[in-house]
Order: sequence, then structure tokens, then C-alpha cells
Amino acid sequence: MGRTDRSFARLKTMQRAHALAASWPDQPFPTSMGTVELHSYGQGVMMLIDGYESSFIDLLEPTHLEFEYLQHIDAFLHSRLEPDQAFRALHLGAAACSLPRAWAASYPRSSHVAVEVDAILAQNVRQWFDLPSSPVLKIRVGEGGAVMSELREASFDVIVRDAFIEGEIPPSLTTPEFYLHCERVLRPEGVFIANVASGLGLRSTLWRTKEMLASLKNTGLQHVLVLADSAVIRGKRIGNAVVGAARTEWDIAAVERLARKFPLPVRVFQPRDPELRMDL
Repeated sequence: MGRTDRSFARLKTMQRAHALAASWPDQPFPTSMGTVELHSYGQGVMMLIDGYESSFIDLLEPTHLEFEYLQHIDAFLHSRLEPDQAFRALHLGAAACSLPRAWAASYPRSSHVAVEVDAILAQNVRQWFDLPSSPVLKIRVGEGGAVMSELREASFDVIVRDAFIEGEIPPSLTTPEFYLHCERVLRPEGVFIANVASGLGLRSTLWRTKEMLASLKNTGLQHVLVLADSAVIRGKRIGNAVVGAARTEWDIAAVERLARKFPLPVRVFQPRDPELRMDL
């Protein structure tokens, strides 16, 4: 694509973004599960759900991921897949669908199903943002744990868990049964990637990460890495950890190489590391 073509494409994107922005609510917007607010920042928009930063959409550059933990999830995927590879991804927790939107742009042969428990939110994000249409991106309304139990065996290459209610992971997405469903639904070379964080509860991100690792030991997803700031793992600050699990080995060097590119320091941990010893 030449410079003129790129400029024209950018102009068309800007025009569509401005047209969609006319539909944005300018006041807190009640949904099925809470209240949504949209705030413009430069060429992007931040979506808050009940006061929590939930999604950031770059209106002109769909591959841009603003949140650190989404960059970490992206690194896990990029360590295993080339841009021309086809894959089918399930996203548990949709919000504004910033991650499936980004992957649809960076992996043109990918397809995505985003599961969102909030029916009104799921309906409106398609009106508010320039999301890929079906079959590239389908938004399914439902509770993540219930949806997982209904899915066919070996039907997805990637499962991403990034669902929160009031800052906490829904309990149905943390049970031993849930992780067994993830193993069942993934294809043999598939990967499960989870965002782990602790909101207002008493359990820290480290505790929840250890809890997840203990559950994964009872599945076939035995190859596990954790990507996180060392200060978060040590409990020195609040933050996220991203866990990647698969039946096959990770290219640890590739994950570490991608991690070194992040603006803020992040480290690759393995379950055998002292910081993650299983002393729940």
C-alpha cells in the first residue's frame, strides 16, 4: 500500500470513528450489570465499568493495546504464532472487545468469539466502536462458566480469560471444573491465557496465581509460564499477572525476548521458581 493509499485509509477510518462517536453516551450509561462511562483520550476512548478502567479503544490503530496486561497476553500469543497463521480464539470477558479487535487486525486469518455476560453492553459496543463483523468477531451473551460447559471438544486454538466483576474474577471461572473445560475445549496445540488480578478482596494477585497453578496441575495443561512485574509477585504493589498454559512447551526465550520490549519491567516466572512455590 502506497503513502497515498495509507493516507486515504486513515482518513476513512477517522471519518468512521467520528461518525460512531456521535452515538456515544455523554453521561453514565446503565447496562444489564452496571454503569458504563466513555472518556475520550486523544485518538482513543477509555471505557469504565462501575468506575473501573475496563477497555481502551484506539480509534485509528486497532492493534494498539493500551493496558500492560493485554500487551503481556499478546506476547504469549506472538511467541507461538506467526501473523499469517489462522486460529480460532474464545475470549471470556468481552467489554469493548479491544483484544479480539487487535488480533483480528494483526492476524487477518483469525476468528473470535467474545463472551459477555452483560447483554446491553454487548449490544452497544458494536454501535459505539468499529469492531470486526461476524464471522471474524462474534459476541455471545452469556455467563462464561456456563458457556464453557456447553462448548464442543477441541473447538478453539486459544482461550483468553479476562473477566471481572467489581475488580474480582467471577468464581465460576476459577474452579477446577472450569480449567478442565478449558483443557477439553482447546485443540491439541492450543493455549489458555488468563489475566489474574485482585480487586477489593482479601486475596492478592500472587495468592490467586498460586491457586490457579494448583488447579492447572490437575489438567493436561502442564506447561505453564507467568508474566508479571516482580514487585506484583512479591506483593509490593497491586497489579496483574498473566498466566499462559498449554499441553506443549513454550518457547521461553521468545517470551522473554518480547517481554524485554515492554516499557515497564516484567519477568517470566515458572511454577518451580521460589516466588511461586505452592504454599497456599
